[in-house]
Amino acid sequence: MSRAPFTTRGEATRRAVLAGGAALAAAPLLPRAAMAKGPSIRVGAIELTVVSDGELVVPLSFSVPDAPRDELAGVMTAHGFPAEGRPTPTNPTLVRTGGELILIDAGAGPGFQETAGRLPDNLAAAGIAPESITKVVLTHAHADHLWGLIDDMDDERFPNATYVIAAAEWDYWMDPGTLSRVPDWLQGMAAGTQRRLKRIEGKIERKRPGDMV
Repeated sequence: MSRAPFTTRGEATRRAVLAGGAALAAAPLLPRAAMAKGPSIRVGAIELTVVSDGELVVPLSFSVPDAPRDELAGVMTAHGFPAEGRPTPTNPTLVRTGGELILIDAGAGPGFQETAGRLPDNLAAAGIAPESITKVVLTHAHADHLWGLIDDMDDERFPNATYVIAAAEWDYWMDPGTLSRVPDWLQGMAAGTQRRLKRIEGKIERKRPGDMV
């Protein structure tokens, strides 16, 4: 099946882009991020703040490739959206608890899409230094969640942080055979993810089912 082209840069070619799989079928219906940083909310002693990493440009022909184009266009226009979908906001979350400042996911970084990778600027605008992040919890290792760990000089963006990821996620992406098993349009992303995980290998904790974060 053919894939629609993407606007990407650096090592992320159009075939390297994975933007969340089936979940993105509904994502274009979400409202765009209205601000670089949302208001903080409290849950007991925990403070949560959403910070924008920008947007992903994901055509509907990619996220729902098997759906008839005319039916998709009809659904979108009926809800007041462009027929080909709209950019999808991406929003990592900061968690303040005790003496820790925890970042959940690290954004796309500088080599993914022109519209993404805005997390560092938005953290700076909010007065949050990258050195103040004590832990980065990675929900999964797709490019838009993980590539922001490394800056454009290939240095760690959060030098004082330790990292947490599911062991199964680590094992999958770091398996030498993964590059040969994924479709050719994902091989660039898989290679980029492996390189970044290797970069933080000595500082990452791999959680197994039942473990607490």
